[in-house]
Amino acid sequence: MNTSGTSGMSGMLKGMNANNQMVGTTNGKFTPAEMFRNSLDMMDCFVPEYPTKEDIENMSDDDLGMLLCWATKMGDETLCKIIKEKEKESNLDFEGMLIIAAFFNNKDLCELAKQWGATKFDQMLFSAALADHISLCELAKEWAEEKNMELDFNAILAFAALHGYEDVCRLAKNYGATNYNQMLILAAQNGNKELCGLAKEWGATDFDGMLAGAAISGYVSLCLLSEEWGAKDYNRMLRAAALGGYLDICDLARSRGADDYDGMLSNAAKGQRFHVWDVAVEWKKEKDKNKNEEDEEEKDENEENKDKDKNEEDEDKDEEKDENEENKDEENKDKEDENKEDEDKEE
Repeated sequence: MNTSGTSGMSGMLKGMNANNQMVGTTNGKFTPAEMFRNSLDMMDCFVPEYPTKEDIENMSDDDLGMLLCWATKMGDETLCKIIKEKEKESNLDFEGMLIIAAFFNNKDLCELAKQWGATKFDQMLFSAALADHISLCELAKEWAEEKNMELDFNAILAFAALHGYEDVCRLAKNYGATNYNQMLILAAQNGNKELCGLAKEWGATDFDGMLAGAAISGYVSLCLLSEEWGAKDYNRMLRAAALGGYLDICDLARSRGADDYDGMLSNAAKGQRFHVWDVAVEWKKEKDKNKNEEDEEEKDENEENKDKDKNEEDEDKDEEKDENEENKDEENKDKEDENKEDEDKEE
């Protein structure tokens, strides 16, 4: 069966993972929903003008699959059916059609794709969740249960938190999601105070993760809120802010005691945040200089204490020697007195 075009989209969606998209839109990166939409928009270049039946007849299987994706994106049910007629001679599948229809909230095309053999209802669920379409999330769950498919609602919760979809978060929780710490971190990364509060209400406790999530996207107010709730890992905050390129948050972390400048340098380089990298170099030099000075001071202090201990030891020895000599003198005197007494008695 030909899998280019339609199920190529399926593979892309499957490869998206909220854990790997730990970057907010504020630092120049794309969210999973934006990435998916951008990839779909690229198909407009593939179809410069509306195809005729003759064009469709002469298309290869690969081109036909891509055209099906485009028709689904455009919501063109008629064109989808024309392509389906061609399927008698081709090896099309309709998984990509199902996923794209879910993303664009087209229930009729989802049902048509299912009727034509699409079965990847778990990815339909992801796609609907990416675009905040509650009704299609529920429909995907219903169809998945008919096939006894396992659904990962913790992943749905993560996607929803990253995009700020409260209704999808609640739906995921109702269907069994429990990873509220991940929800907290991704909501902080998205700058969504309300979802952070909701995650905390549901039992999230990873406030250090929340601090890092807020720092990587530049949300100072959420950094302060996470600190208020108990966050203390300022080195993690420093590294996250460096990766996101937020020097003000790096400075805030430093003021709280963070000093992992090696980690700051590494993440600044990884994120190509050269203005942060320059500052990290200076901070590291200052730290190393202070450490060397402290080491020298400690060395001098140790030498001083060593000399002091030696002097005290010598003084103790001198005192002991004097005391021994005094005792010896007294003993000699006592002996002389005894001898004198004996002599007197003899006389």
